[in-house]
Amino acid sequence: ARTLDLALLALIGKLVTRGVTLEKVEVRAGLEDGDLRVEPAARVAGGTFGGVLVIDARARPARLSAEVDARKVSIGTLSKTMRGYETSTGLDSDLTARLEGRGDSVRALMASLAGDLRLEVGEGRLNNEVLNTVGADLFSQIIGIAIPSDEHEGTTRVSCGVVRFAVLDGVAVADRTIVLETEKVRVNGGGVIDLRTEQLDLGAVLAARQGIRIGAGTLSNLARLRGTLAEPALGTDLTGVVKTGARVGIAVVTGGLSLLAEGVYGHLSEDEQPCRTALAREIQVTPKDIEDAQTAKPK
Repeated sequence: ARTLDLALLALIGKLVTRGVTLEKVEVRAGLEDGDLRVEPAARVAGGTFGGVLVIDARARPARLSAEVDARKVSIGTLSKTMRGYETSTGLDSDLTARLEGRGDSVRALMASLAGDLRLEVGEGRLNNEVLNTVGADLFSQIIGIAIPSDEHEGTTRVSCGVVRFAVLDGVAVADRTIVLETEKVRVNGGGVIDLRTEQLDLGAVLAARQGIRIGAGTLSNLARLRGTLAEPALGTDLTGVVKTGARVGIAVVTGGLSLLAEGVYGHLSEDEQPCRTALAREIQVTPKDIEDAQTAKPK
């Protein structure tokens, strides 16, 4: 049987979609003997974006691999373009992702995904007034956690941020590899995202810096993001938290909230380089660890 082979190169000077402006867009695509390869590249928010998507339709079931590599993309610039107002400045970030899986349906593919995702956020400033004004916005709520509610300064400086997930069998796990460091507060947490069901449960604890008080009237010392990827909800509900003796950050169904039980909370502020620590930390948790934590009885 004969196969169809083809090659495609598309060049676009400027592309605007859903508020995101892409410049110098280049898309290379090729189909050879049932093997489809797509390589997009562009400039966005002062940085660059590139990727590779490969689908091997010859395999049974079909095999997919994807790589994303974004460098020096300004979250501040990107946010302003998408929202129309400035929530932050700077925050030049690098994003890398490597995922692969196989399946003849979307469900089967998601259940087989394996790989890793890493986001490194650089220095910048958060606009306190805007974040308070648009408090109903989930992004603003999450970032607003790192700003004391009695803060009267116009901006808050962000030193760095890290989000790292290891993905296995369709489950993404962060084990104390979610970090945000501002001049006032450090946030450290972890959790799970079930890509098969789109359910998520992420938790984090906060440690004050420079004498900022965390507690009643200022900040909660923990936060929890639950729900689905489509409808996430932020709160401090601890229902379902269990202690199983598993690794810190996964010892609870929530991921991250066991930091308190392990006495890590008091030591967060002692780490002089929390982002570097999160980048170097090895994520060893497996879906089996998560299943065990979910079925364990509270102690």
